Amino acid sequence: MSQRIRFAPIGLALIAALLVASCVQPGILGPAPPVTNSIVEIRVTHLEPTSPLVHSIDDRQKIDAVINSYAMASQGWSESGRRELPPTYRIDFVDQSGRRATYWLGANSDLGIFPCYAICSGWWIAPSDAAGTIDSTRYKGLTSAISLYLFKDLGL
Repeated sequence: MSQRIRFAPIGLALIAALLVASCVQPGILGPAPPVTNSIVEIRVTHLEPTSPLVHSIDDRQKIDAVINSYAMASQGWSESGRRELPPTYRIDFVDQSGRRATYWLGANSDLGIFPCYAICSGWWIAPSDAAGTIDSTRYKGLTSAISLYLFKDLGL
């Protein structure tokens, strides 16, 4: 009997790992993050249906923190399967010449399959395509640990 009890935590851990692994999608390479020293401002637009709310970040430390965060890294992106992810925020990285690199931030990125919808939730970030709309081919799911710091640095 004691042997069963001793191995039970390992079996539960294995089952939990398999459930979480079933939610993970294969990673693809994402866009290169904006070049840190060329960005002079980050504009965050809350996409309210009635009137968008915009605030600007020009603090060098916060700009660097956002650009250097895991959210902006070119690793860890997933194929979206062209499913529609409605954004809550638009994030524009503005360089010295006024050019923008636009990203989109929203909630509920996890797959609607068992067990993902039962045990997962989260925010996502997606780049823009050449037309300036959401790139429907890829996104990055953000864990709470990543999104908390990102939100703090973005003033959300």
